[in-house]
Amino acid sequence: MVAIVERCPARAAIAGNPSDGFGGAVLAIPVRTRHAEVTIRPSTRFAVADADGTTEYADADELIVAARTARAGDIHSLVLGAIAVSERAAPGRGDPEPFTVAVSTTIPRSVGLAGSSAIVLATLRALARHSDRPATPPDALAPLALHVERDLLGIAAGLQDRVVQAYDRPMMMRFGADDVRFVGGFEGGRYEPLPDQSGLDLFVAFQPHDPTPSQVVHADLRTRFDRGDPAVRAAMSALGDEAERANTAWVDGDVDALGSAMDRSFDLRRSVLDLDPRHVEMVDVVRRAGAHANYSGSGGAITVLCADPAAGPDAGRAARTAVAAIGCELIER
Repeated sequence: MVAIVERCPARAAIAGNPSDGFGGAVLAIPVRTRHAEVTIRPSTRFAVADADGTTEYADADELIVAARTARAGDIHSLVLGAIAVSERAAPGRGDPEPFTVAVSTTIPRSVGLAGSSAIVLATLRALARHSDRPATPPDALAPLALHVERDLLGIAAGLQDRVVQAYDRPMMMRFGADDVRFVGGFEGGRYEPLPDQSGLDLFVAFQPHDPTPSQVVHADLRTRFDRGDPAVRAAMSALGDEAERANTAWVDGDVDALGSAMDRSFDLRRSVLDLDPRHVEMVDVVRRAGAHANYSGSGGAITVLCADPAAGPDAGRAARTAVAAIGCELIER
């Protein structure tokens, strides 16, 4: 067997998040300069390997048992969860030859750039190729990845990360009651692929020593939303409206309108959550530099939109300099 390699990019939300898990809408983009890479290659024993080490399994049965009982959110568990779902998708194939699943990633963990879902998606794709199964369509692959993380591993999450990563392009995603549909037995929304708009000056910034697992934020919002908290419910509805505004602005290439939707999305989140002061400082610094910002996810990274590049070479320099000055790392898209 020739080695199989699959990659999946990071993801950064533009506007509307985190309403995707609450009947709202989100516009988000892939960040292709950072990715998870999964390689499946022949080996003498079944194994899962990453930067922290290798875990071997005596045979396929031991691997599947480990996969079906995986619960945590580390890299090995993410891979095992994907193996469990993949095995259920292709039962009765007999005992496979031993293989190693090796994972590497350049996506910072727990800063809100969908690093976990990138690993799951790349693993699912690689396993499908390894089993000679047809590629799963993006709108079915996204909920399958969510099933791995949410239902098998107990990670609170929504669909938008996985939709953008499965399609690998900017996406407008709607999750209202009228948008619900079922694909491959899983609930999904209505998705609209968008142009790349490479002329927009966007980048991601994050504090390298400030991980905040997104499931912590999602779990708190879910509890409050489910018990009918009026402020949370109103904010989720308004966030969906901002995603619609952002969608129109994105298609039109309207920097001012897009920036306004991003700013409003951040402000709505701040109205219902106690945000980390360091994250607020990042956004405040960006705004003072004449740019716009919103959370990339729920882990602390922010997506920054600079002034129209047509204004000159200094249009995006001020925002980049400002966030770098407070210790942030930058990721260009």
